[in-house]
Amino acid sequence: MASPQGFEPLYESTQGTHVRLDGAHRVDGAGNGYVHHRLVTAHGRPGAVILATLDAHLLLAHARRDHLAALSLEMPRGSWDPVDSGPAERQELRYLAGGRRGTADSDLLDEQAQLALCNTAARELREETGYRVGRAQFLGGYVTDTSIYPQRVGVIHCVVDTGKTLATTDGELAGSSWTPLTQLPGLIAKGRIADAHSLAALALWQAATAR
Repeated sequence: MASPQGFEPLYESTQGTHVRLDGAHRVDGAGNGYVHHRLVTAHGRPGAVILATLDAHLLLAHARRDHLAALSLEMPRGSWDPVDSGPAERQELRYLAGGRRGTADSDLLDEQAQLALCNTAARELREETGYRVGRAQFLGGYVTDTSIYPQRVGVIHCVVDTGKTLATTDGELAGSSWTPLTQLPGLIAKGRIADAHSLAALALWQAATAR
């Protein structure tokens, strides 16, 4: 079935993360027709990049990526799940009183989506690293790629609750480590932190702290 923008599915895989390639006929400025493609993952659900801090340290995930020779250093991330907008008793932040905030002025994600992504961040952080969140705040949003991969992503600043016992992880990551904030510029300059999600999250964090 075609979308309102004229996209129709060309390929779809449900093995692992849902991936779908769509195509839509377009005409360029010279009158030439072509097929415009877009990539849809996780059924188009928004994602959350987790900027988890403890004192003056940032939590970096050690992720296995097939195309890299070494483990990738990046921020934990994941996709919104219906449970994140479900009944309060099922949400990861259910034990917090005012522990989540969706206060950013965002044209990409409304306040309801911001709050849901705070829950997404808390859930994904616990599943991937075992850490639990004491406070979560929506910093801003971005689009992965404005052309072919228009997925909306929110950046969530999470302060880890050191009073909570580490949970069992899902094994998706090879591990995680706390990195001093002072080391981040060097890691970026050397290409050790190179994925676009982490770099965009750091840029939004810098913008939020400069307000």
